[in-house]
Parts: sequence; C-alpha cells; structure tokens
Amino acid sequence: MYHCRMESWDLLAGSLLKENRLKAGLTQRALARQAGIAQSEIARIEGGKIQPSLPVLGRLLDSIGLQLQISTTLLDNRFTAAKIAASVAAELPDEDRAFRSALVLSDDLAAVTPVRLQELVVEPPPLTHNDRFDALIAAIVEDACVRAQVGPPRWVDDQDRKTDDWLVSGIEALADEARKETPPAFARHGVFVLEGELTGV
Repeated sequence: MYHCRMESWDLLAGSLLKENRLKAGLTQRALARQAGIAQSEIARIEGGKIQPSLPVLGRLLDSIGLQLQISTTLLDNRFTAAKIAASVAAELPDEDRAFRSALVLSDDLAAVTPVRLQELVVEPPPLTHNDRFDALIAAIVEDACVRAQVGPPRWVDDQDRKTDDWLVSGIEALADEARKETPPAFARHGVFVLEGELTGV
C-alpha cells in the first residue's frame, strides 16, 4: 500500500509504475506492447513529466498483474470516544487532566459532520473505572448526537455510564445554577456543569 504526502502526489503514478514494472521484470517496450500504450508515454509517466488518467494507469497496472484500489480514509485526526476513554483512564486519578482530555472529545464531535460523528462514537468506549468519567463521556456523546440530530449509540444507556449528582465545579453554592444550565443529556447521566465548563480546552 502506498501512502502519499501532498507534495509527492505528482510523482506517485510514475514511481508506482516503474517500481512494479521492474519487479515484474518488464521493459518499458514489453509493457507498452501488453497494455497497448506507446512506450514513449510510459517513459514520460515514469519520469513524472505527465500524469496518466485512472483508466490508463489501471490498464498499465493490470498488464503488470496488479490491481488498483482507491481508499477514501478520512484523515481528520479526530479522536473516537473509545480512544478518549482510554486516555482518560490513563490520566486518572488526576481529574483535572482527565477532564481536559474528555473535553477534547466534546470539541471533536462538535466539529464534524453527523455521519463522521456517528463513526467516532459507534464503538463502545472501555470503562475508565471512575463512574463520574464514564458518565461524562457518555453525556458528551449523547449531547453531541442530540445537537447533530442523530440517534446516540446504545451504549450511552448502560447503567455503568451514569453517576450520582456530580457537580463538576465542586462549588455547592453554584449547584442550583449548574442544575439550570446543564444540558439535558448531561443531567440524564448525573453530570451537572456550569455554562462554559464544557468549552475552552
């Protein structure tokens, strides 16, 4: 499999063709005969002077005995809920660091399309063995799904993903205010937050 950085795309077809033609023990002339393409065109492709169309590249690679496959892997560097849960578990018992890691998930889910969001949350995250953070991760996912108008994954309803009245600020005098400001998905999981506590990682 070939992985290309942006600056090397112009050389990819020529490098791919030449490397595999040589592995197959073919000269440019022999490949030209098999593929029905002029030898001079193959030389220009391998030299990076021209770019073949996909059908031409496909015919050349078929003649060598290779199959051309195109992948559409999205390189957006967003974290899945499962990866964030593993990160949170590794950072506990430092709750401040663990909370900041959980907020990365909130930011990532807010920044993607509904389809990508579902891909990032479909895998049930491992439990962190801290009921507050298991509830927080489930609440972040459920809230993001509600905002994107997509159905949340079933795992958010697991009993292991709820906690008993976690006031994130820890300031009892702000408890009533937090209960008013907390999004419903967070309250459902027993996590109560003040406006602004879920932003600004």
